[in-house]
Amino acid sequence: MSDMIPFKDGKPSSLPSYIKEASIDSTNALVGGEASSFKRISIKGNVFRLIDGGEEVATNDERAMNVVIVDVADNTSRLYYSGSYKEGENSGPTCWSSDGVSPDDSVEEPQSVACASCPNNISSKDKGAACRYQHKIAVVFGDDLEGNVYAMNIPAKSLFGKAQGSSKMGMPLKAYAKYLSNAKLPIEAVVTEMRFDSNSPVPKLLFKAVGLVPEDNFGIVLRRKQETETKKAVGKMGSDEKKSAPEPVKVSKPKVDSKDQKLDDILDEFDN
Repeated sequence: MSDMIPFKDGKPSSLPSYIKEASIDSTNALVGGEASSFKRISIKGNVFRLIDGGEEVATNDERAMNVVIVDVADNTSRLYYSGSYKEGENSGPTCWSSDGVSPDDSVEEPQSVACASCPNNISSKDKGAACRYQHKIAVVFGDDLEGNVYAMNIPAKSLFGKAQGSSKMGMPLKAYAKYLSNAKLPIEAVVTEMRFDSNSPVPKLLFKAVGLVPEDNFGIVLRRKQETETKKAVGKMGSDEKKSAPEPVKVSKPKVDSKDQKLDDILDEFDN
């Protein structure tokens, strides 16, 4: 057997390419599962917080952040915590649903056979429903398309509702998606501004289109959409799928009516 590569000060001096390409699923299983390995963005306290391995590694005090949403979960999910849940606790939810229709098979204490008829789905005037909606998305920074993919859980207040005034002021995620759909724009092709709603007493994001991804970068975005970390971030990595990242896909160039066509010109047609 060849000689091992020794560690220096508890770590290798450099990571060989054959190691970089290997899966760390077994390592993460001991750390605490795949979820702990996610890089994600939290909006706790009206601050963009970058979380890596469950630890906060950086904050962005700006009220807005530009991202490209490279993928989204197929369905809006639901979470229910019995008792008084406190953010940051290690205990998981009591019941959950990946499709928002019925509890997942892995739930040990399902609260109902269907989410619609669940007693925890009934809203109160003061607190709303005990079972909360959220939608998983995966984003990259608008100025760093080749950088880290971050998972985000978009809560109900940032998910549902109407645009505030003009659509250019920003809107909840569902309304934003409908707006782009009317304009025949894939969300992956748009640089999206996420901005905290200054009128909300709790963290609430508004979404606004600020530009189109350049033609020569659109292939990067579509490749990032196919990567393993992106699929994991939005819950699309099934147990029967490969754990290694797929080969980059060959994509066709996006079609636009004019090279000089601007995002405002496209969206203004749908502003009303």
